[in-house]
This record gives sequence, C-alpha cells and structure tokens, in this order.
Amino acid sequence: MTLLEKKMEIKLSNLLGLLPVVVVATGAIFSYASLDAMAEENAEDIEDVSEQVEKIEEEVDELQQQMTRSEIQLDNAVEDLSEVRSDTKAILNLLQRQPTQ
Repeated sequence: MTLLEKKMEIKLSNLLGLLPVVVVATGAIFSYASLDAMAEENAEDIEDVSEQVEKIEEEVDELQQQMTRSEIQLDNAVEDLSEVRSDTKAILNLLQRQPTQ
C-alpha cells in the first residue's frame, strides 16, 4: 500500500467517524428550524386571538351599556305605569263620588 493510499484510508475513516456527528448536527438544525417556524406560527395565532378577545371585550362593553339603558327605560316605564294607575284610581274615585243625574 502506498503512502497516498494510507492517507486516503485514514481520511476516509476520519470522515466515517464524523458521519454520526454530521447526522446529529443536521437533525438538530432541521429540528430547530421546525420549532422556530412553529413558534412563529403560534405567535401569529396568539396575536390573532388577542385581537379577537379585544373585539369581544368591546362588544361585551357595548352590550352592558345597552342593558343598563334598557334597565333604566324599564324602570321609568314601571314608574310611569304606577303613576297612571294611581291617577286612574283617583279619577274613578272622583267619578264615584259625583252624584248621578
């Protein structure tokens, strides 16, 4: 075996020894890239969900304000009906007291 052949054989065995390291490093790079892409996608999803939550919160606030206005209107209507009822009773009492002709 010539010196050149021995050097080639040594280099080839060194390369074969490095093969597992290269495979692991390549796998790690692809795993990192995949995880990075997933993290970026998750961040975008979180941003979208946050925007949706803000819109829902605004809608809930608006509905609460509408509910408060409706409650006030209902209270006013009940109060008005109570006054009408009292006035009606008073009118009926006055009509009953008047002598019939």
